[in-house]
Amino acid sequence: MKTPPKNLSVEEKMQRARELAAAQKEKEQKKEEEYFLKISSGQNWKIFKIFSFYCLALAALITFETLVDGEIRKIPPSQVLYAEALIKIDDSYYTPLYTEITGFIDTSFRVVESPIFGADKYLIWTSAYQDSKTPLKYTDYEEWKFNSIYSYFIFIQIILLIPVFIVWYKRPSPLFKFGRMLCLILIFPASVFLLFVTFGIIELVPFGH
Repeated sequence: MKTPPKNLSVEEKMQRARELAAAQKEKEQKKEEEYFLKISSGQNWKIFKIFSFYCLALAALITFETLVDGEIRKIPPSQVLYAEALIKIDDSYYTPLYTEITGFIDTSFRVVESPIFGADKYLIWTSAYQDSKTPLKYTDYEEWKFNSIYSYFIFIQIILLIPVFIVWYKRPSPLFKFGRMLCLILIFPASVFLLFVTFGIIELVPFGH
């Protein structure tokens, strides 16, 4: 076995160190390229792209459901539960400002539904105000359903567009790897939850009943 010479000058030692560092860097770069090729091609990448465009379609669907109103359902006073600016109608909660709910007319509550799935979106009611200087005035108010996809409009859409950005951005960089993992661990599972649970699609299939 050939052994390296023992009596090397400082310059020779530095040269050998540089060569070893360059070889190690080349080896790591090759591993990075192989890993990037593995995660950005083949069957796994096709599945990733399918889920990405599914998220894009879901973002468009949620936007339509939010911006376009469906039927308006009038709520009888007996179905309205009210306590300190917290209103419950069926299984939906609404948290209007106290100043807006003051003087509400209990027969004026209406719930606006989404156009496709018929989910409760927001509440409309009329409040009356009058004092010694102000004549009787009626004002309509609105409040989104508490903690719903409609109340988080735009933010949910931005998150759902991240996978499509990752598909477009595809390049060997830390941002790509982080974004891909974020999609796999968080965004894709959340998007399935949004469609099947939040929108209630699961109720339309046999095992949902």
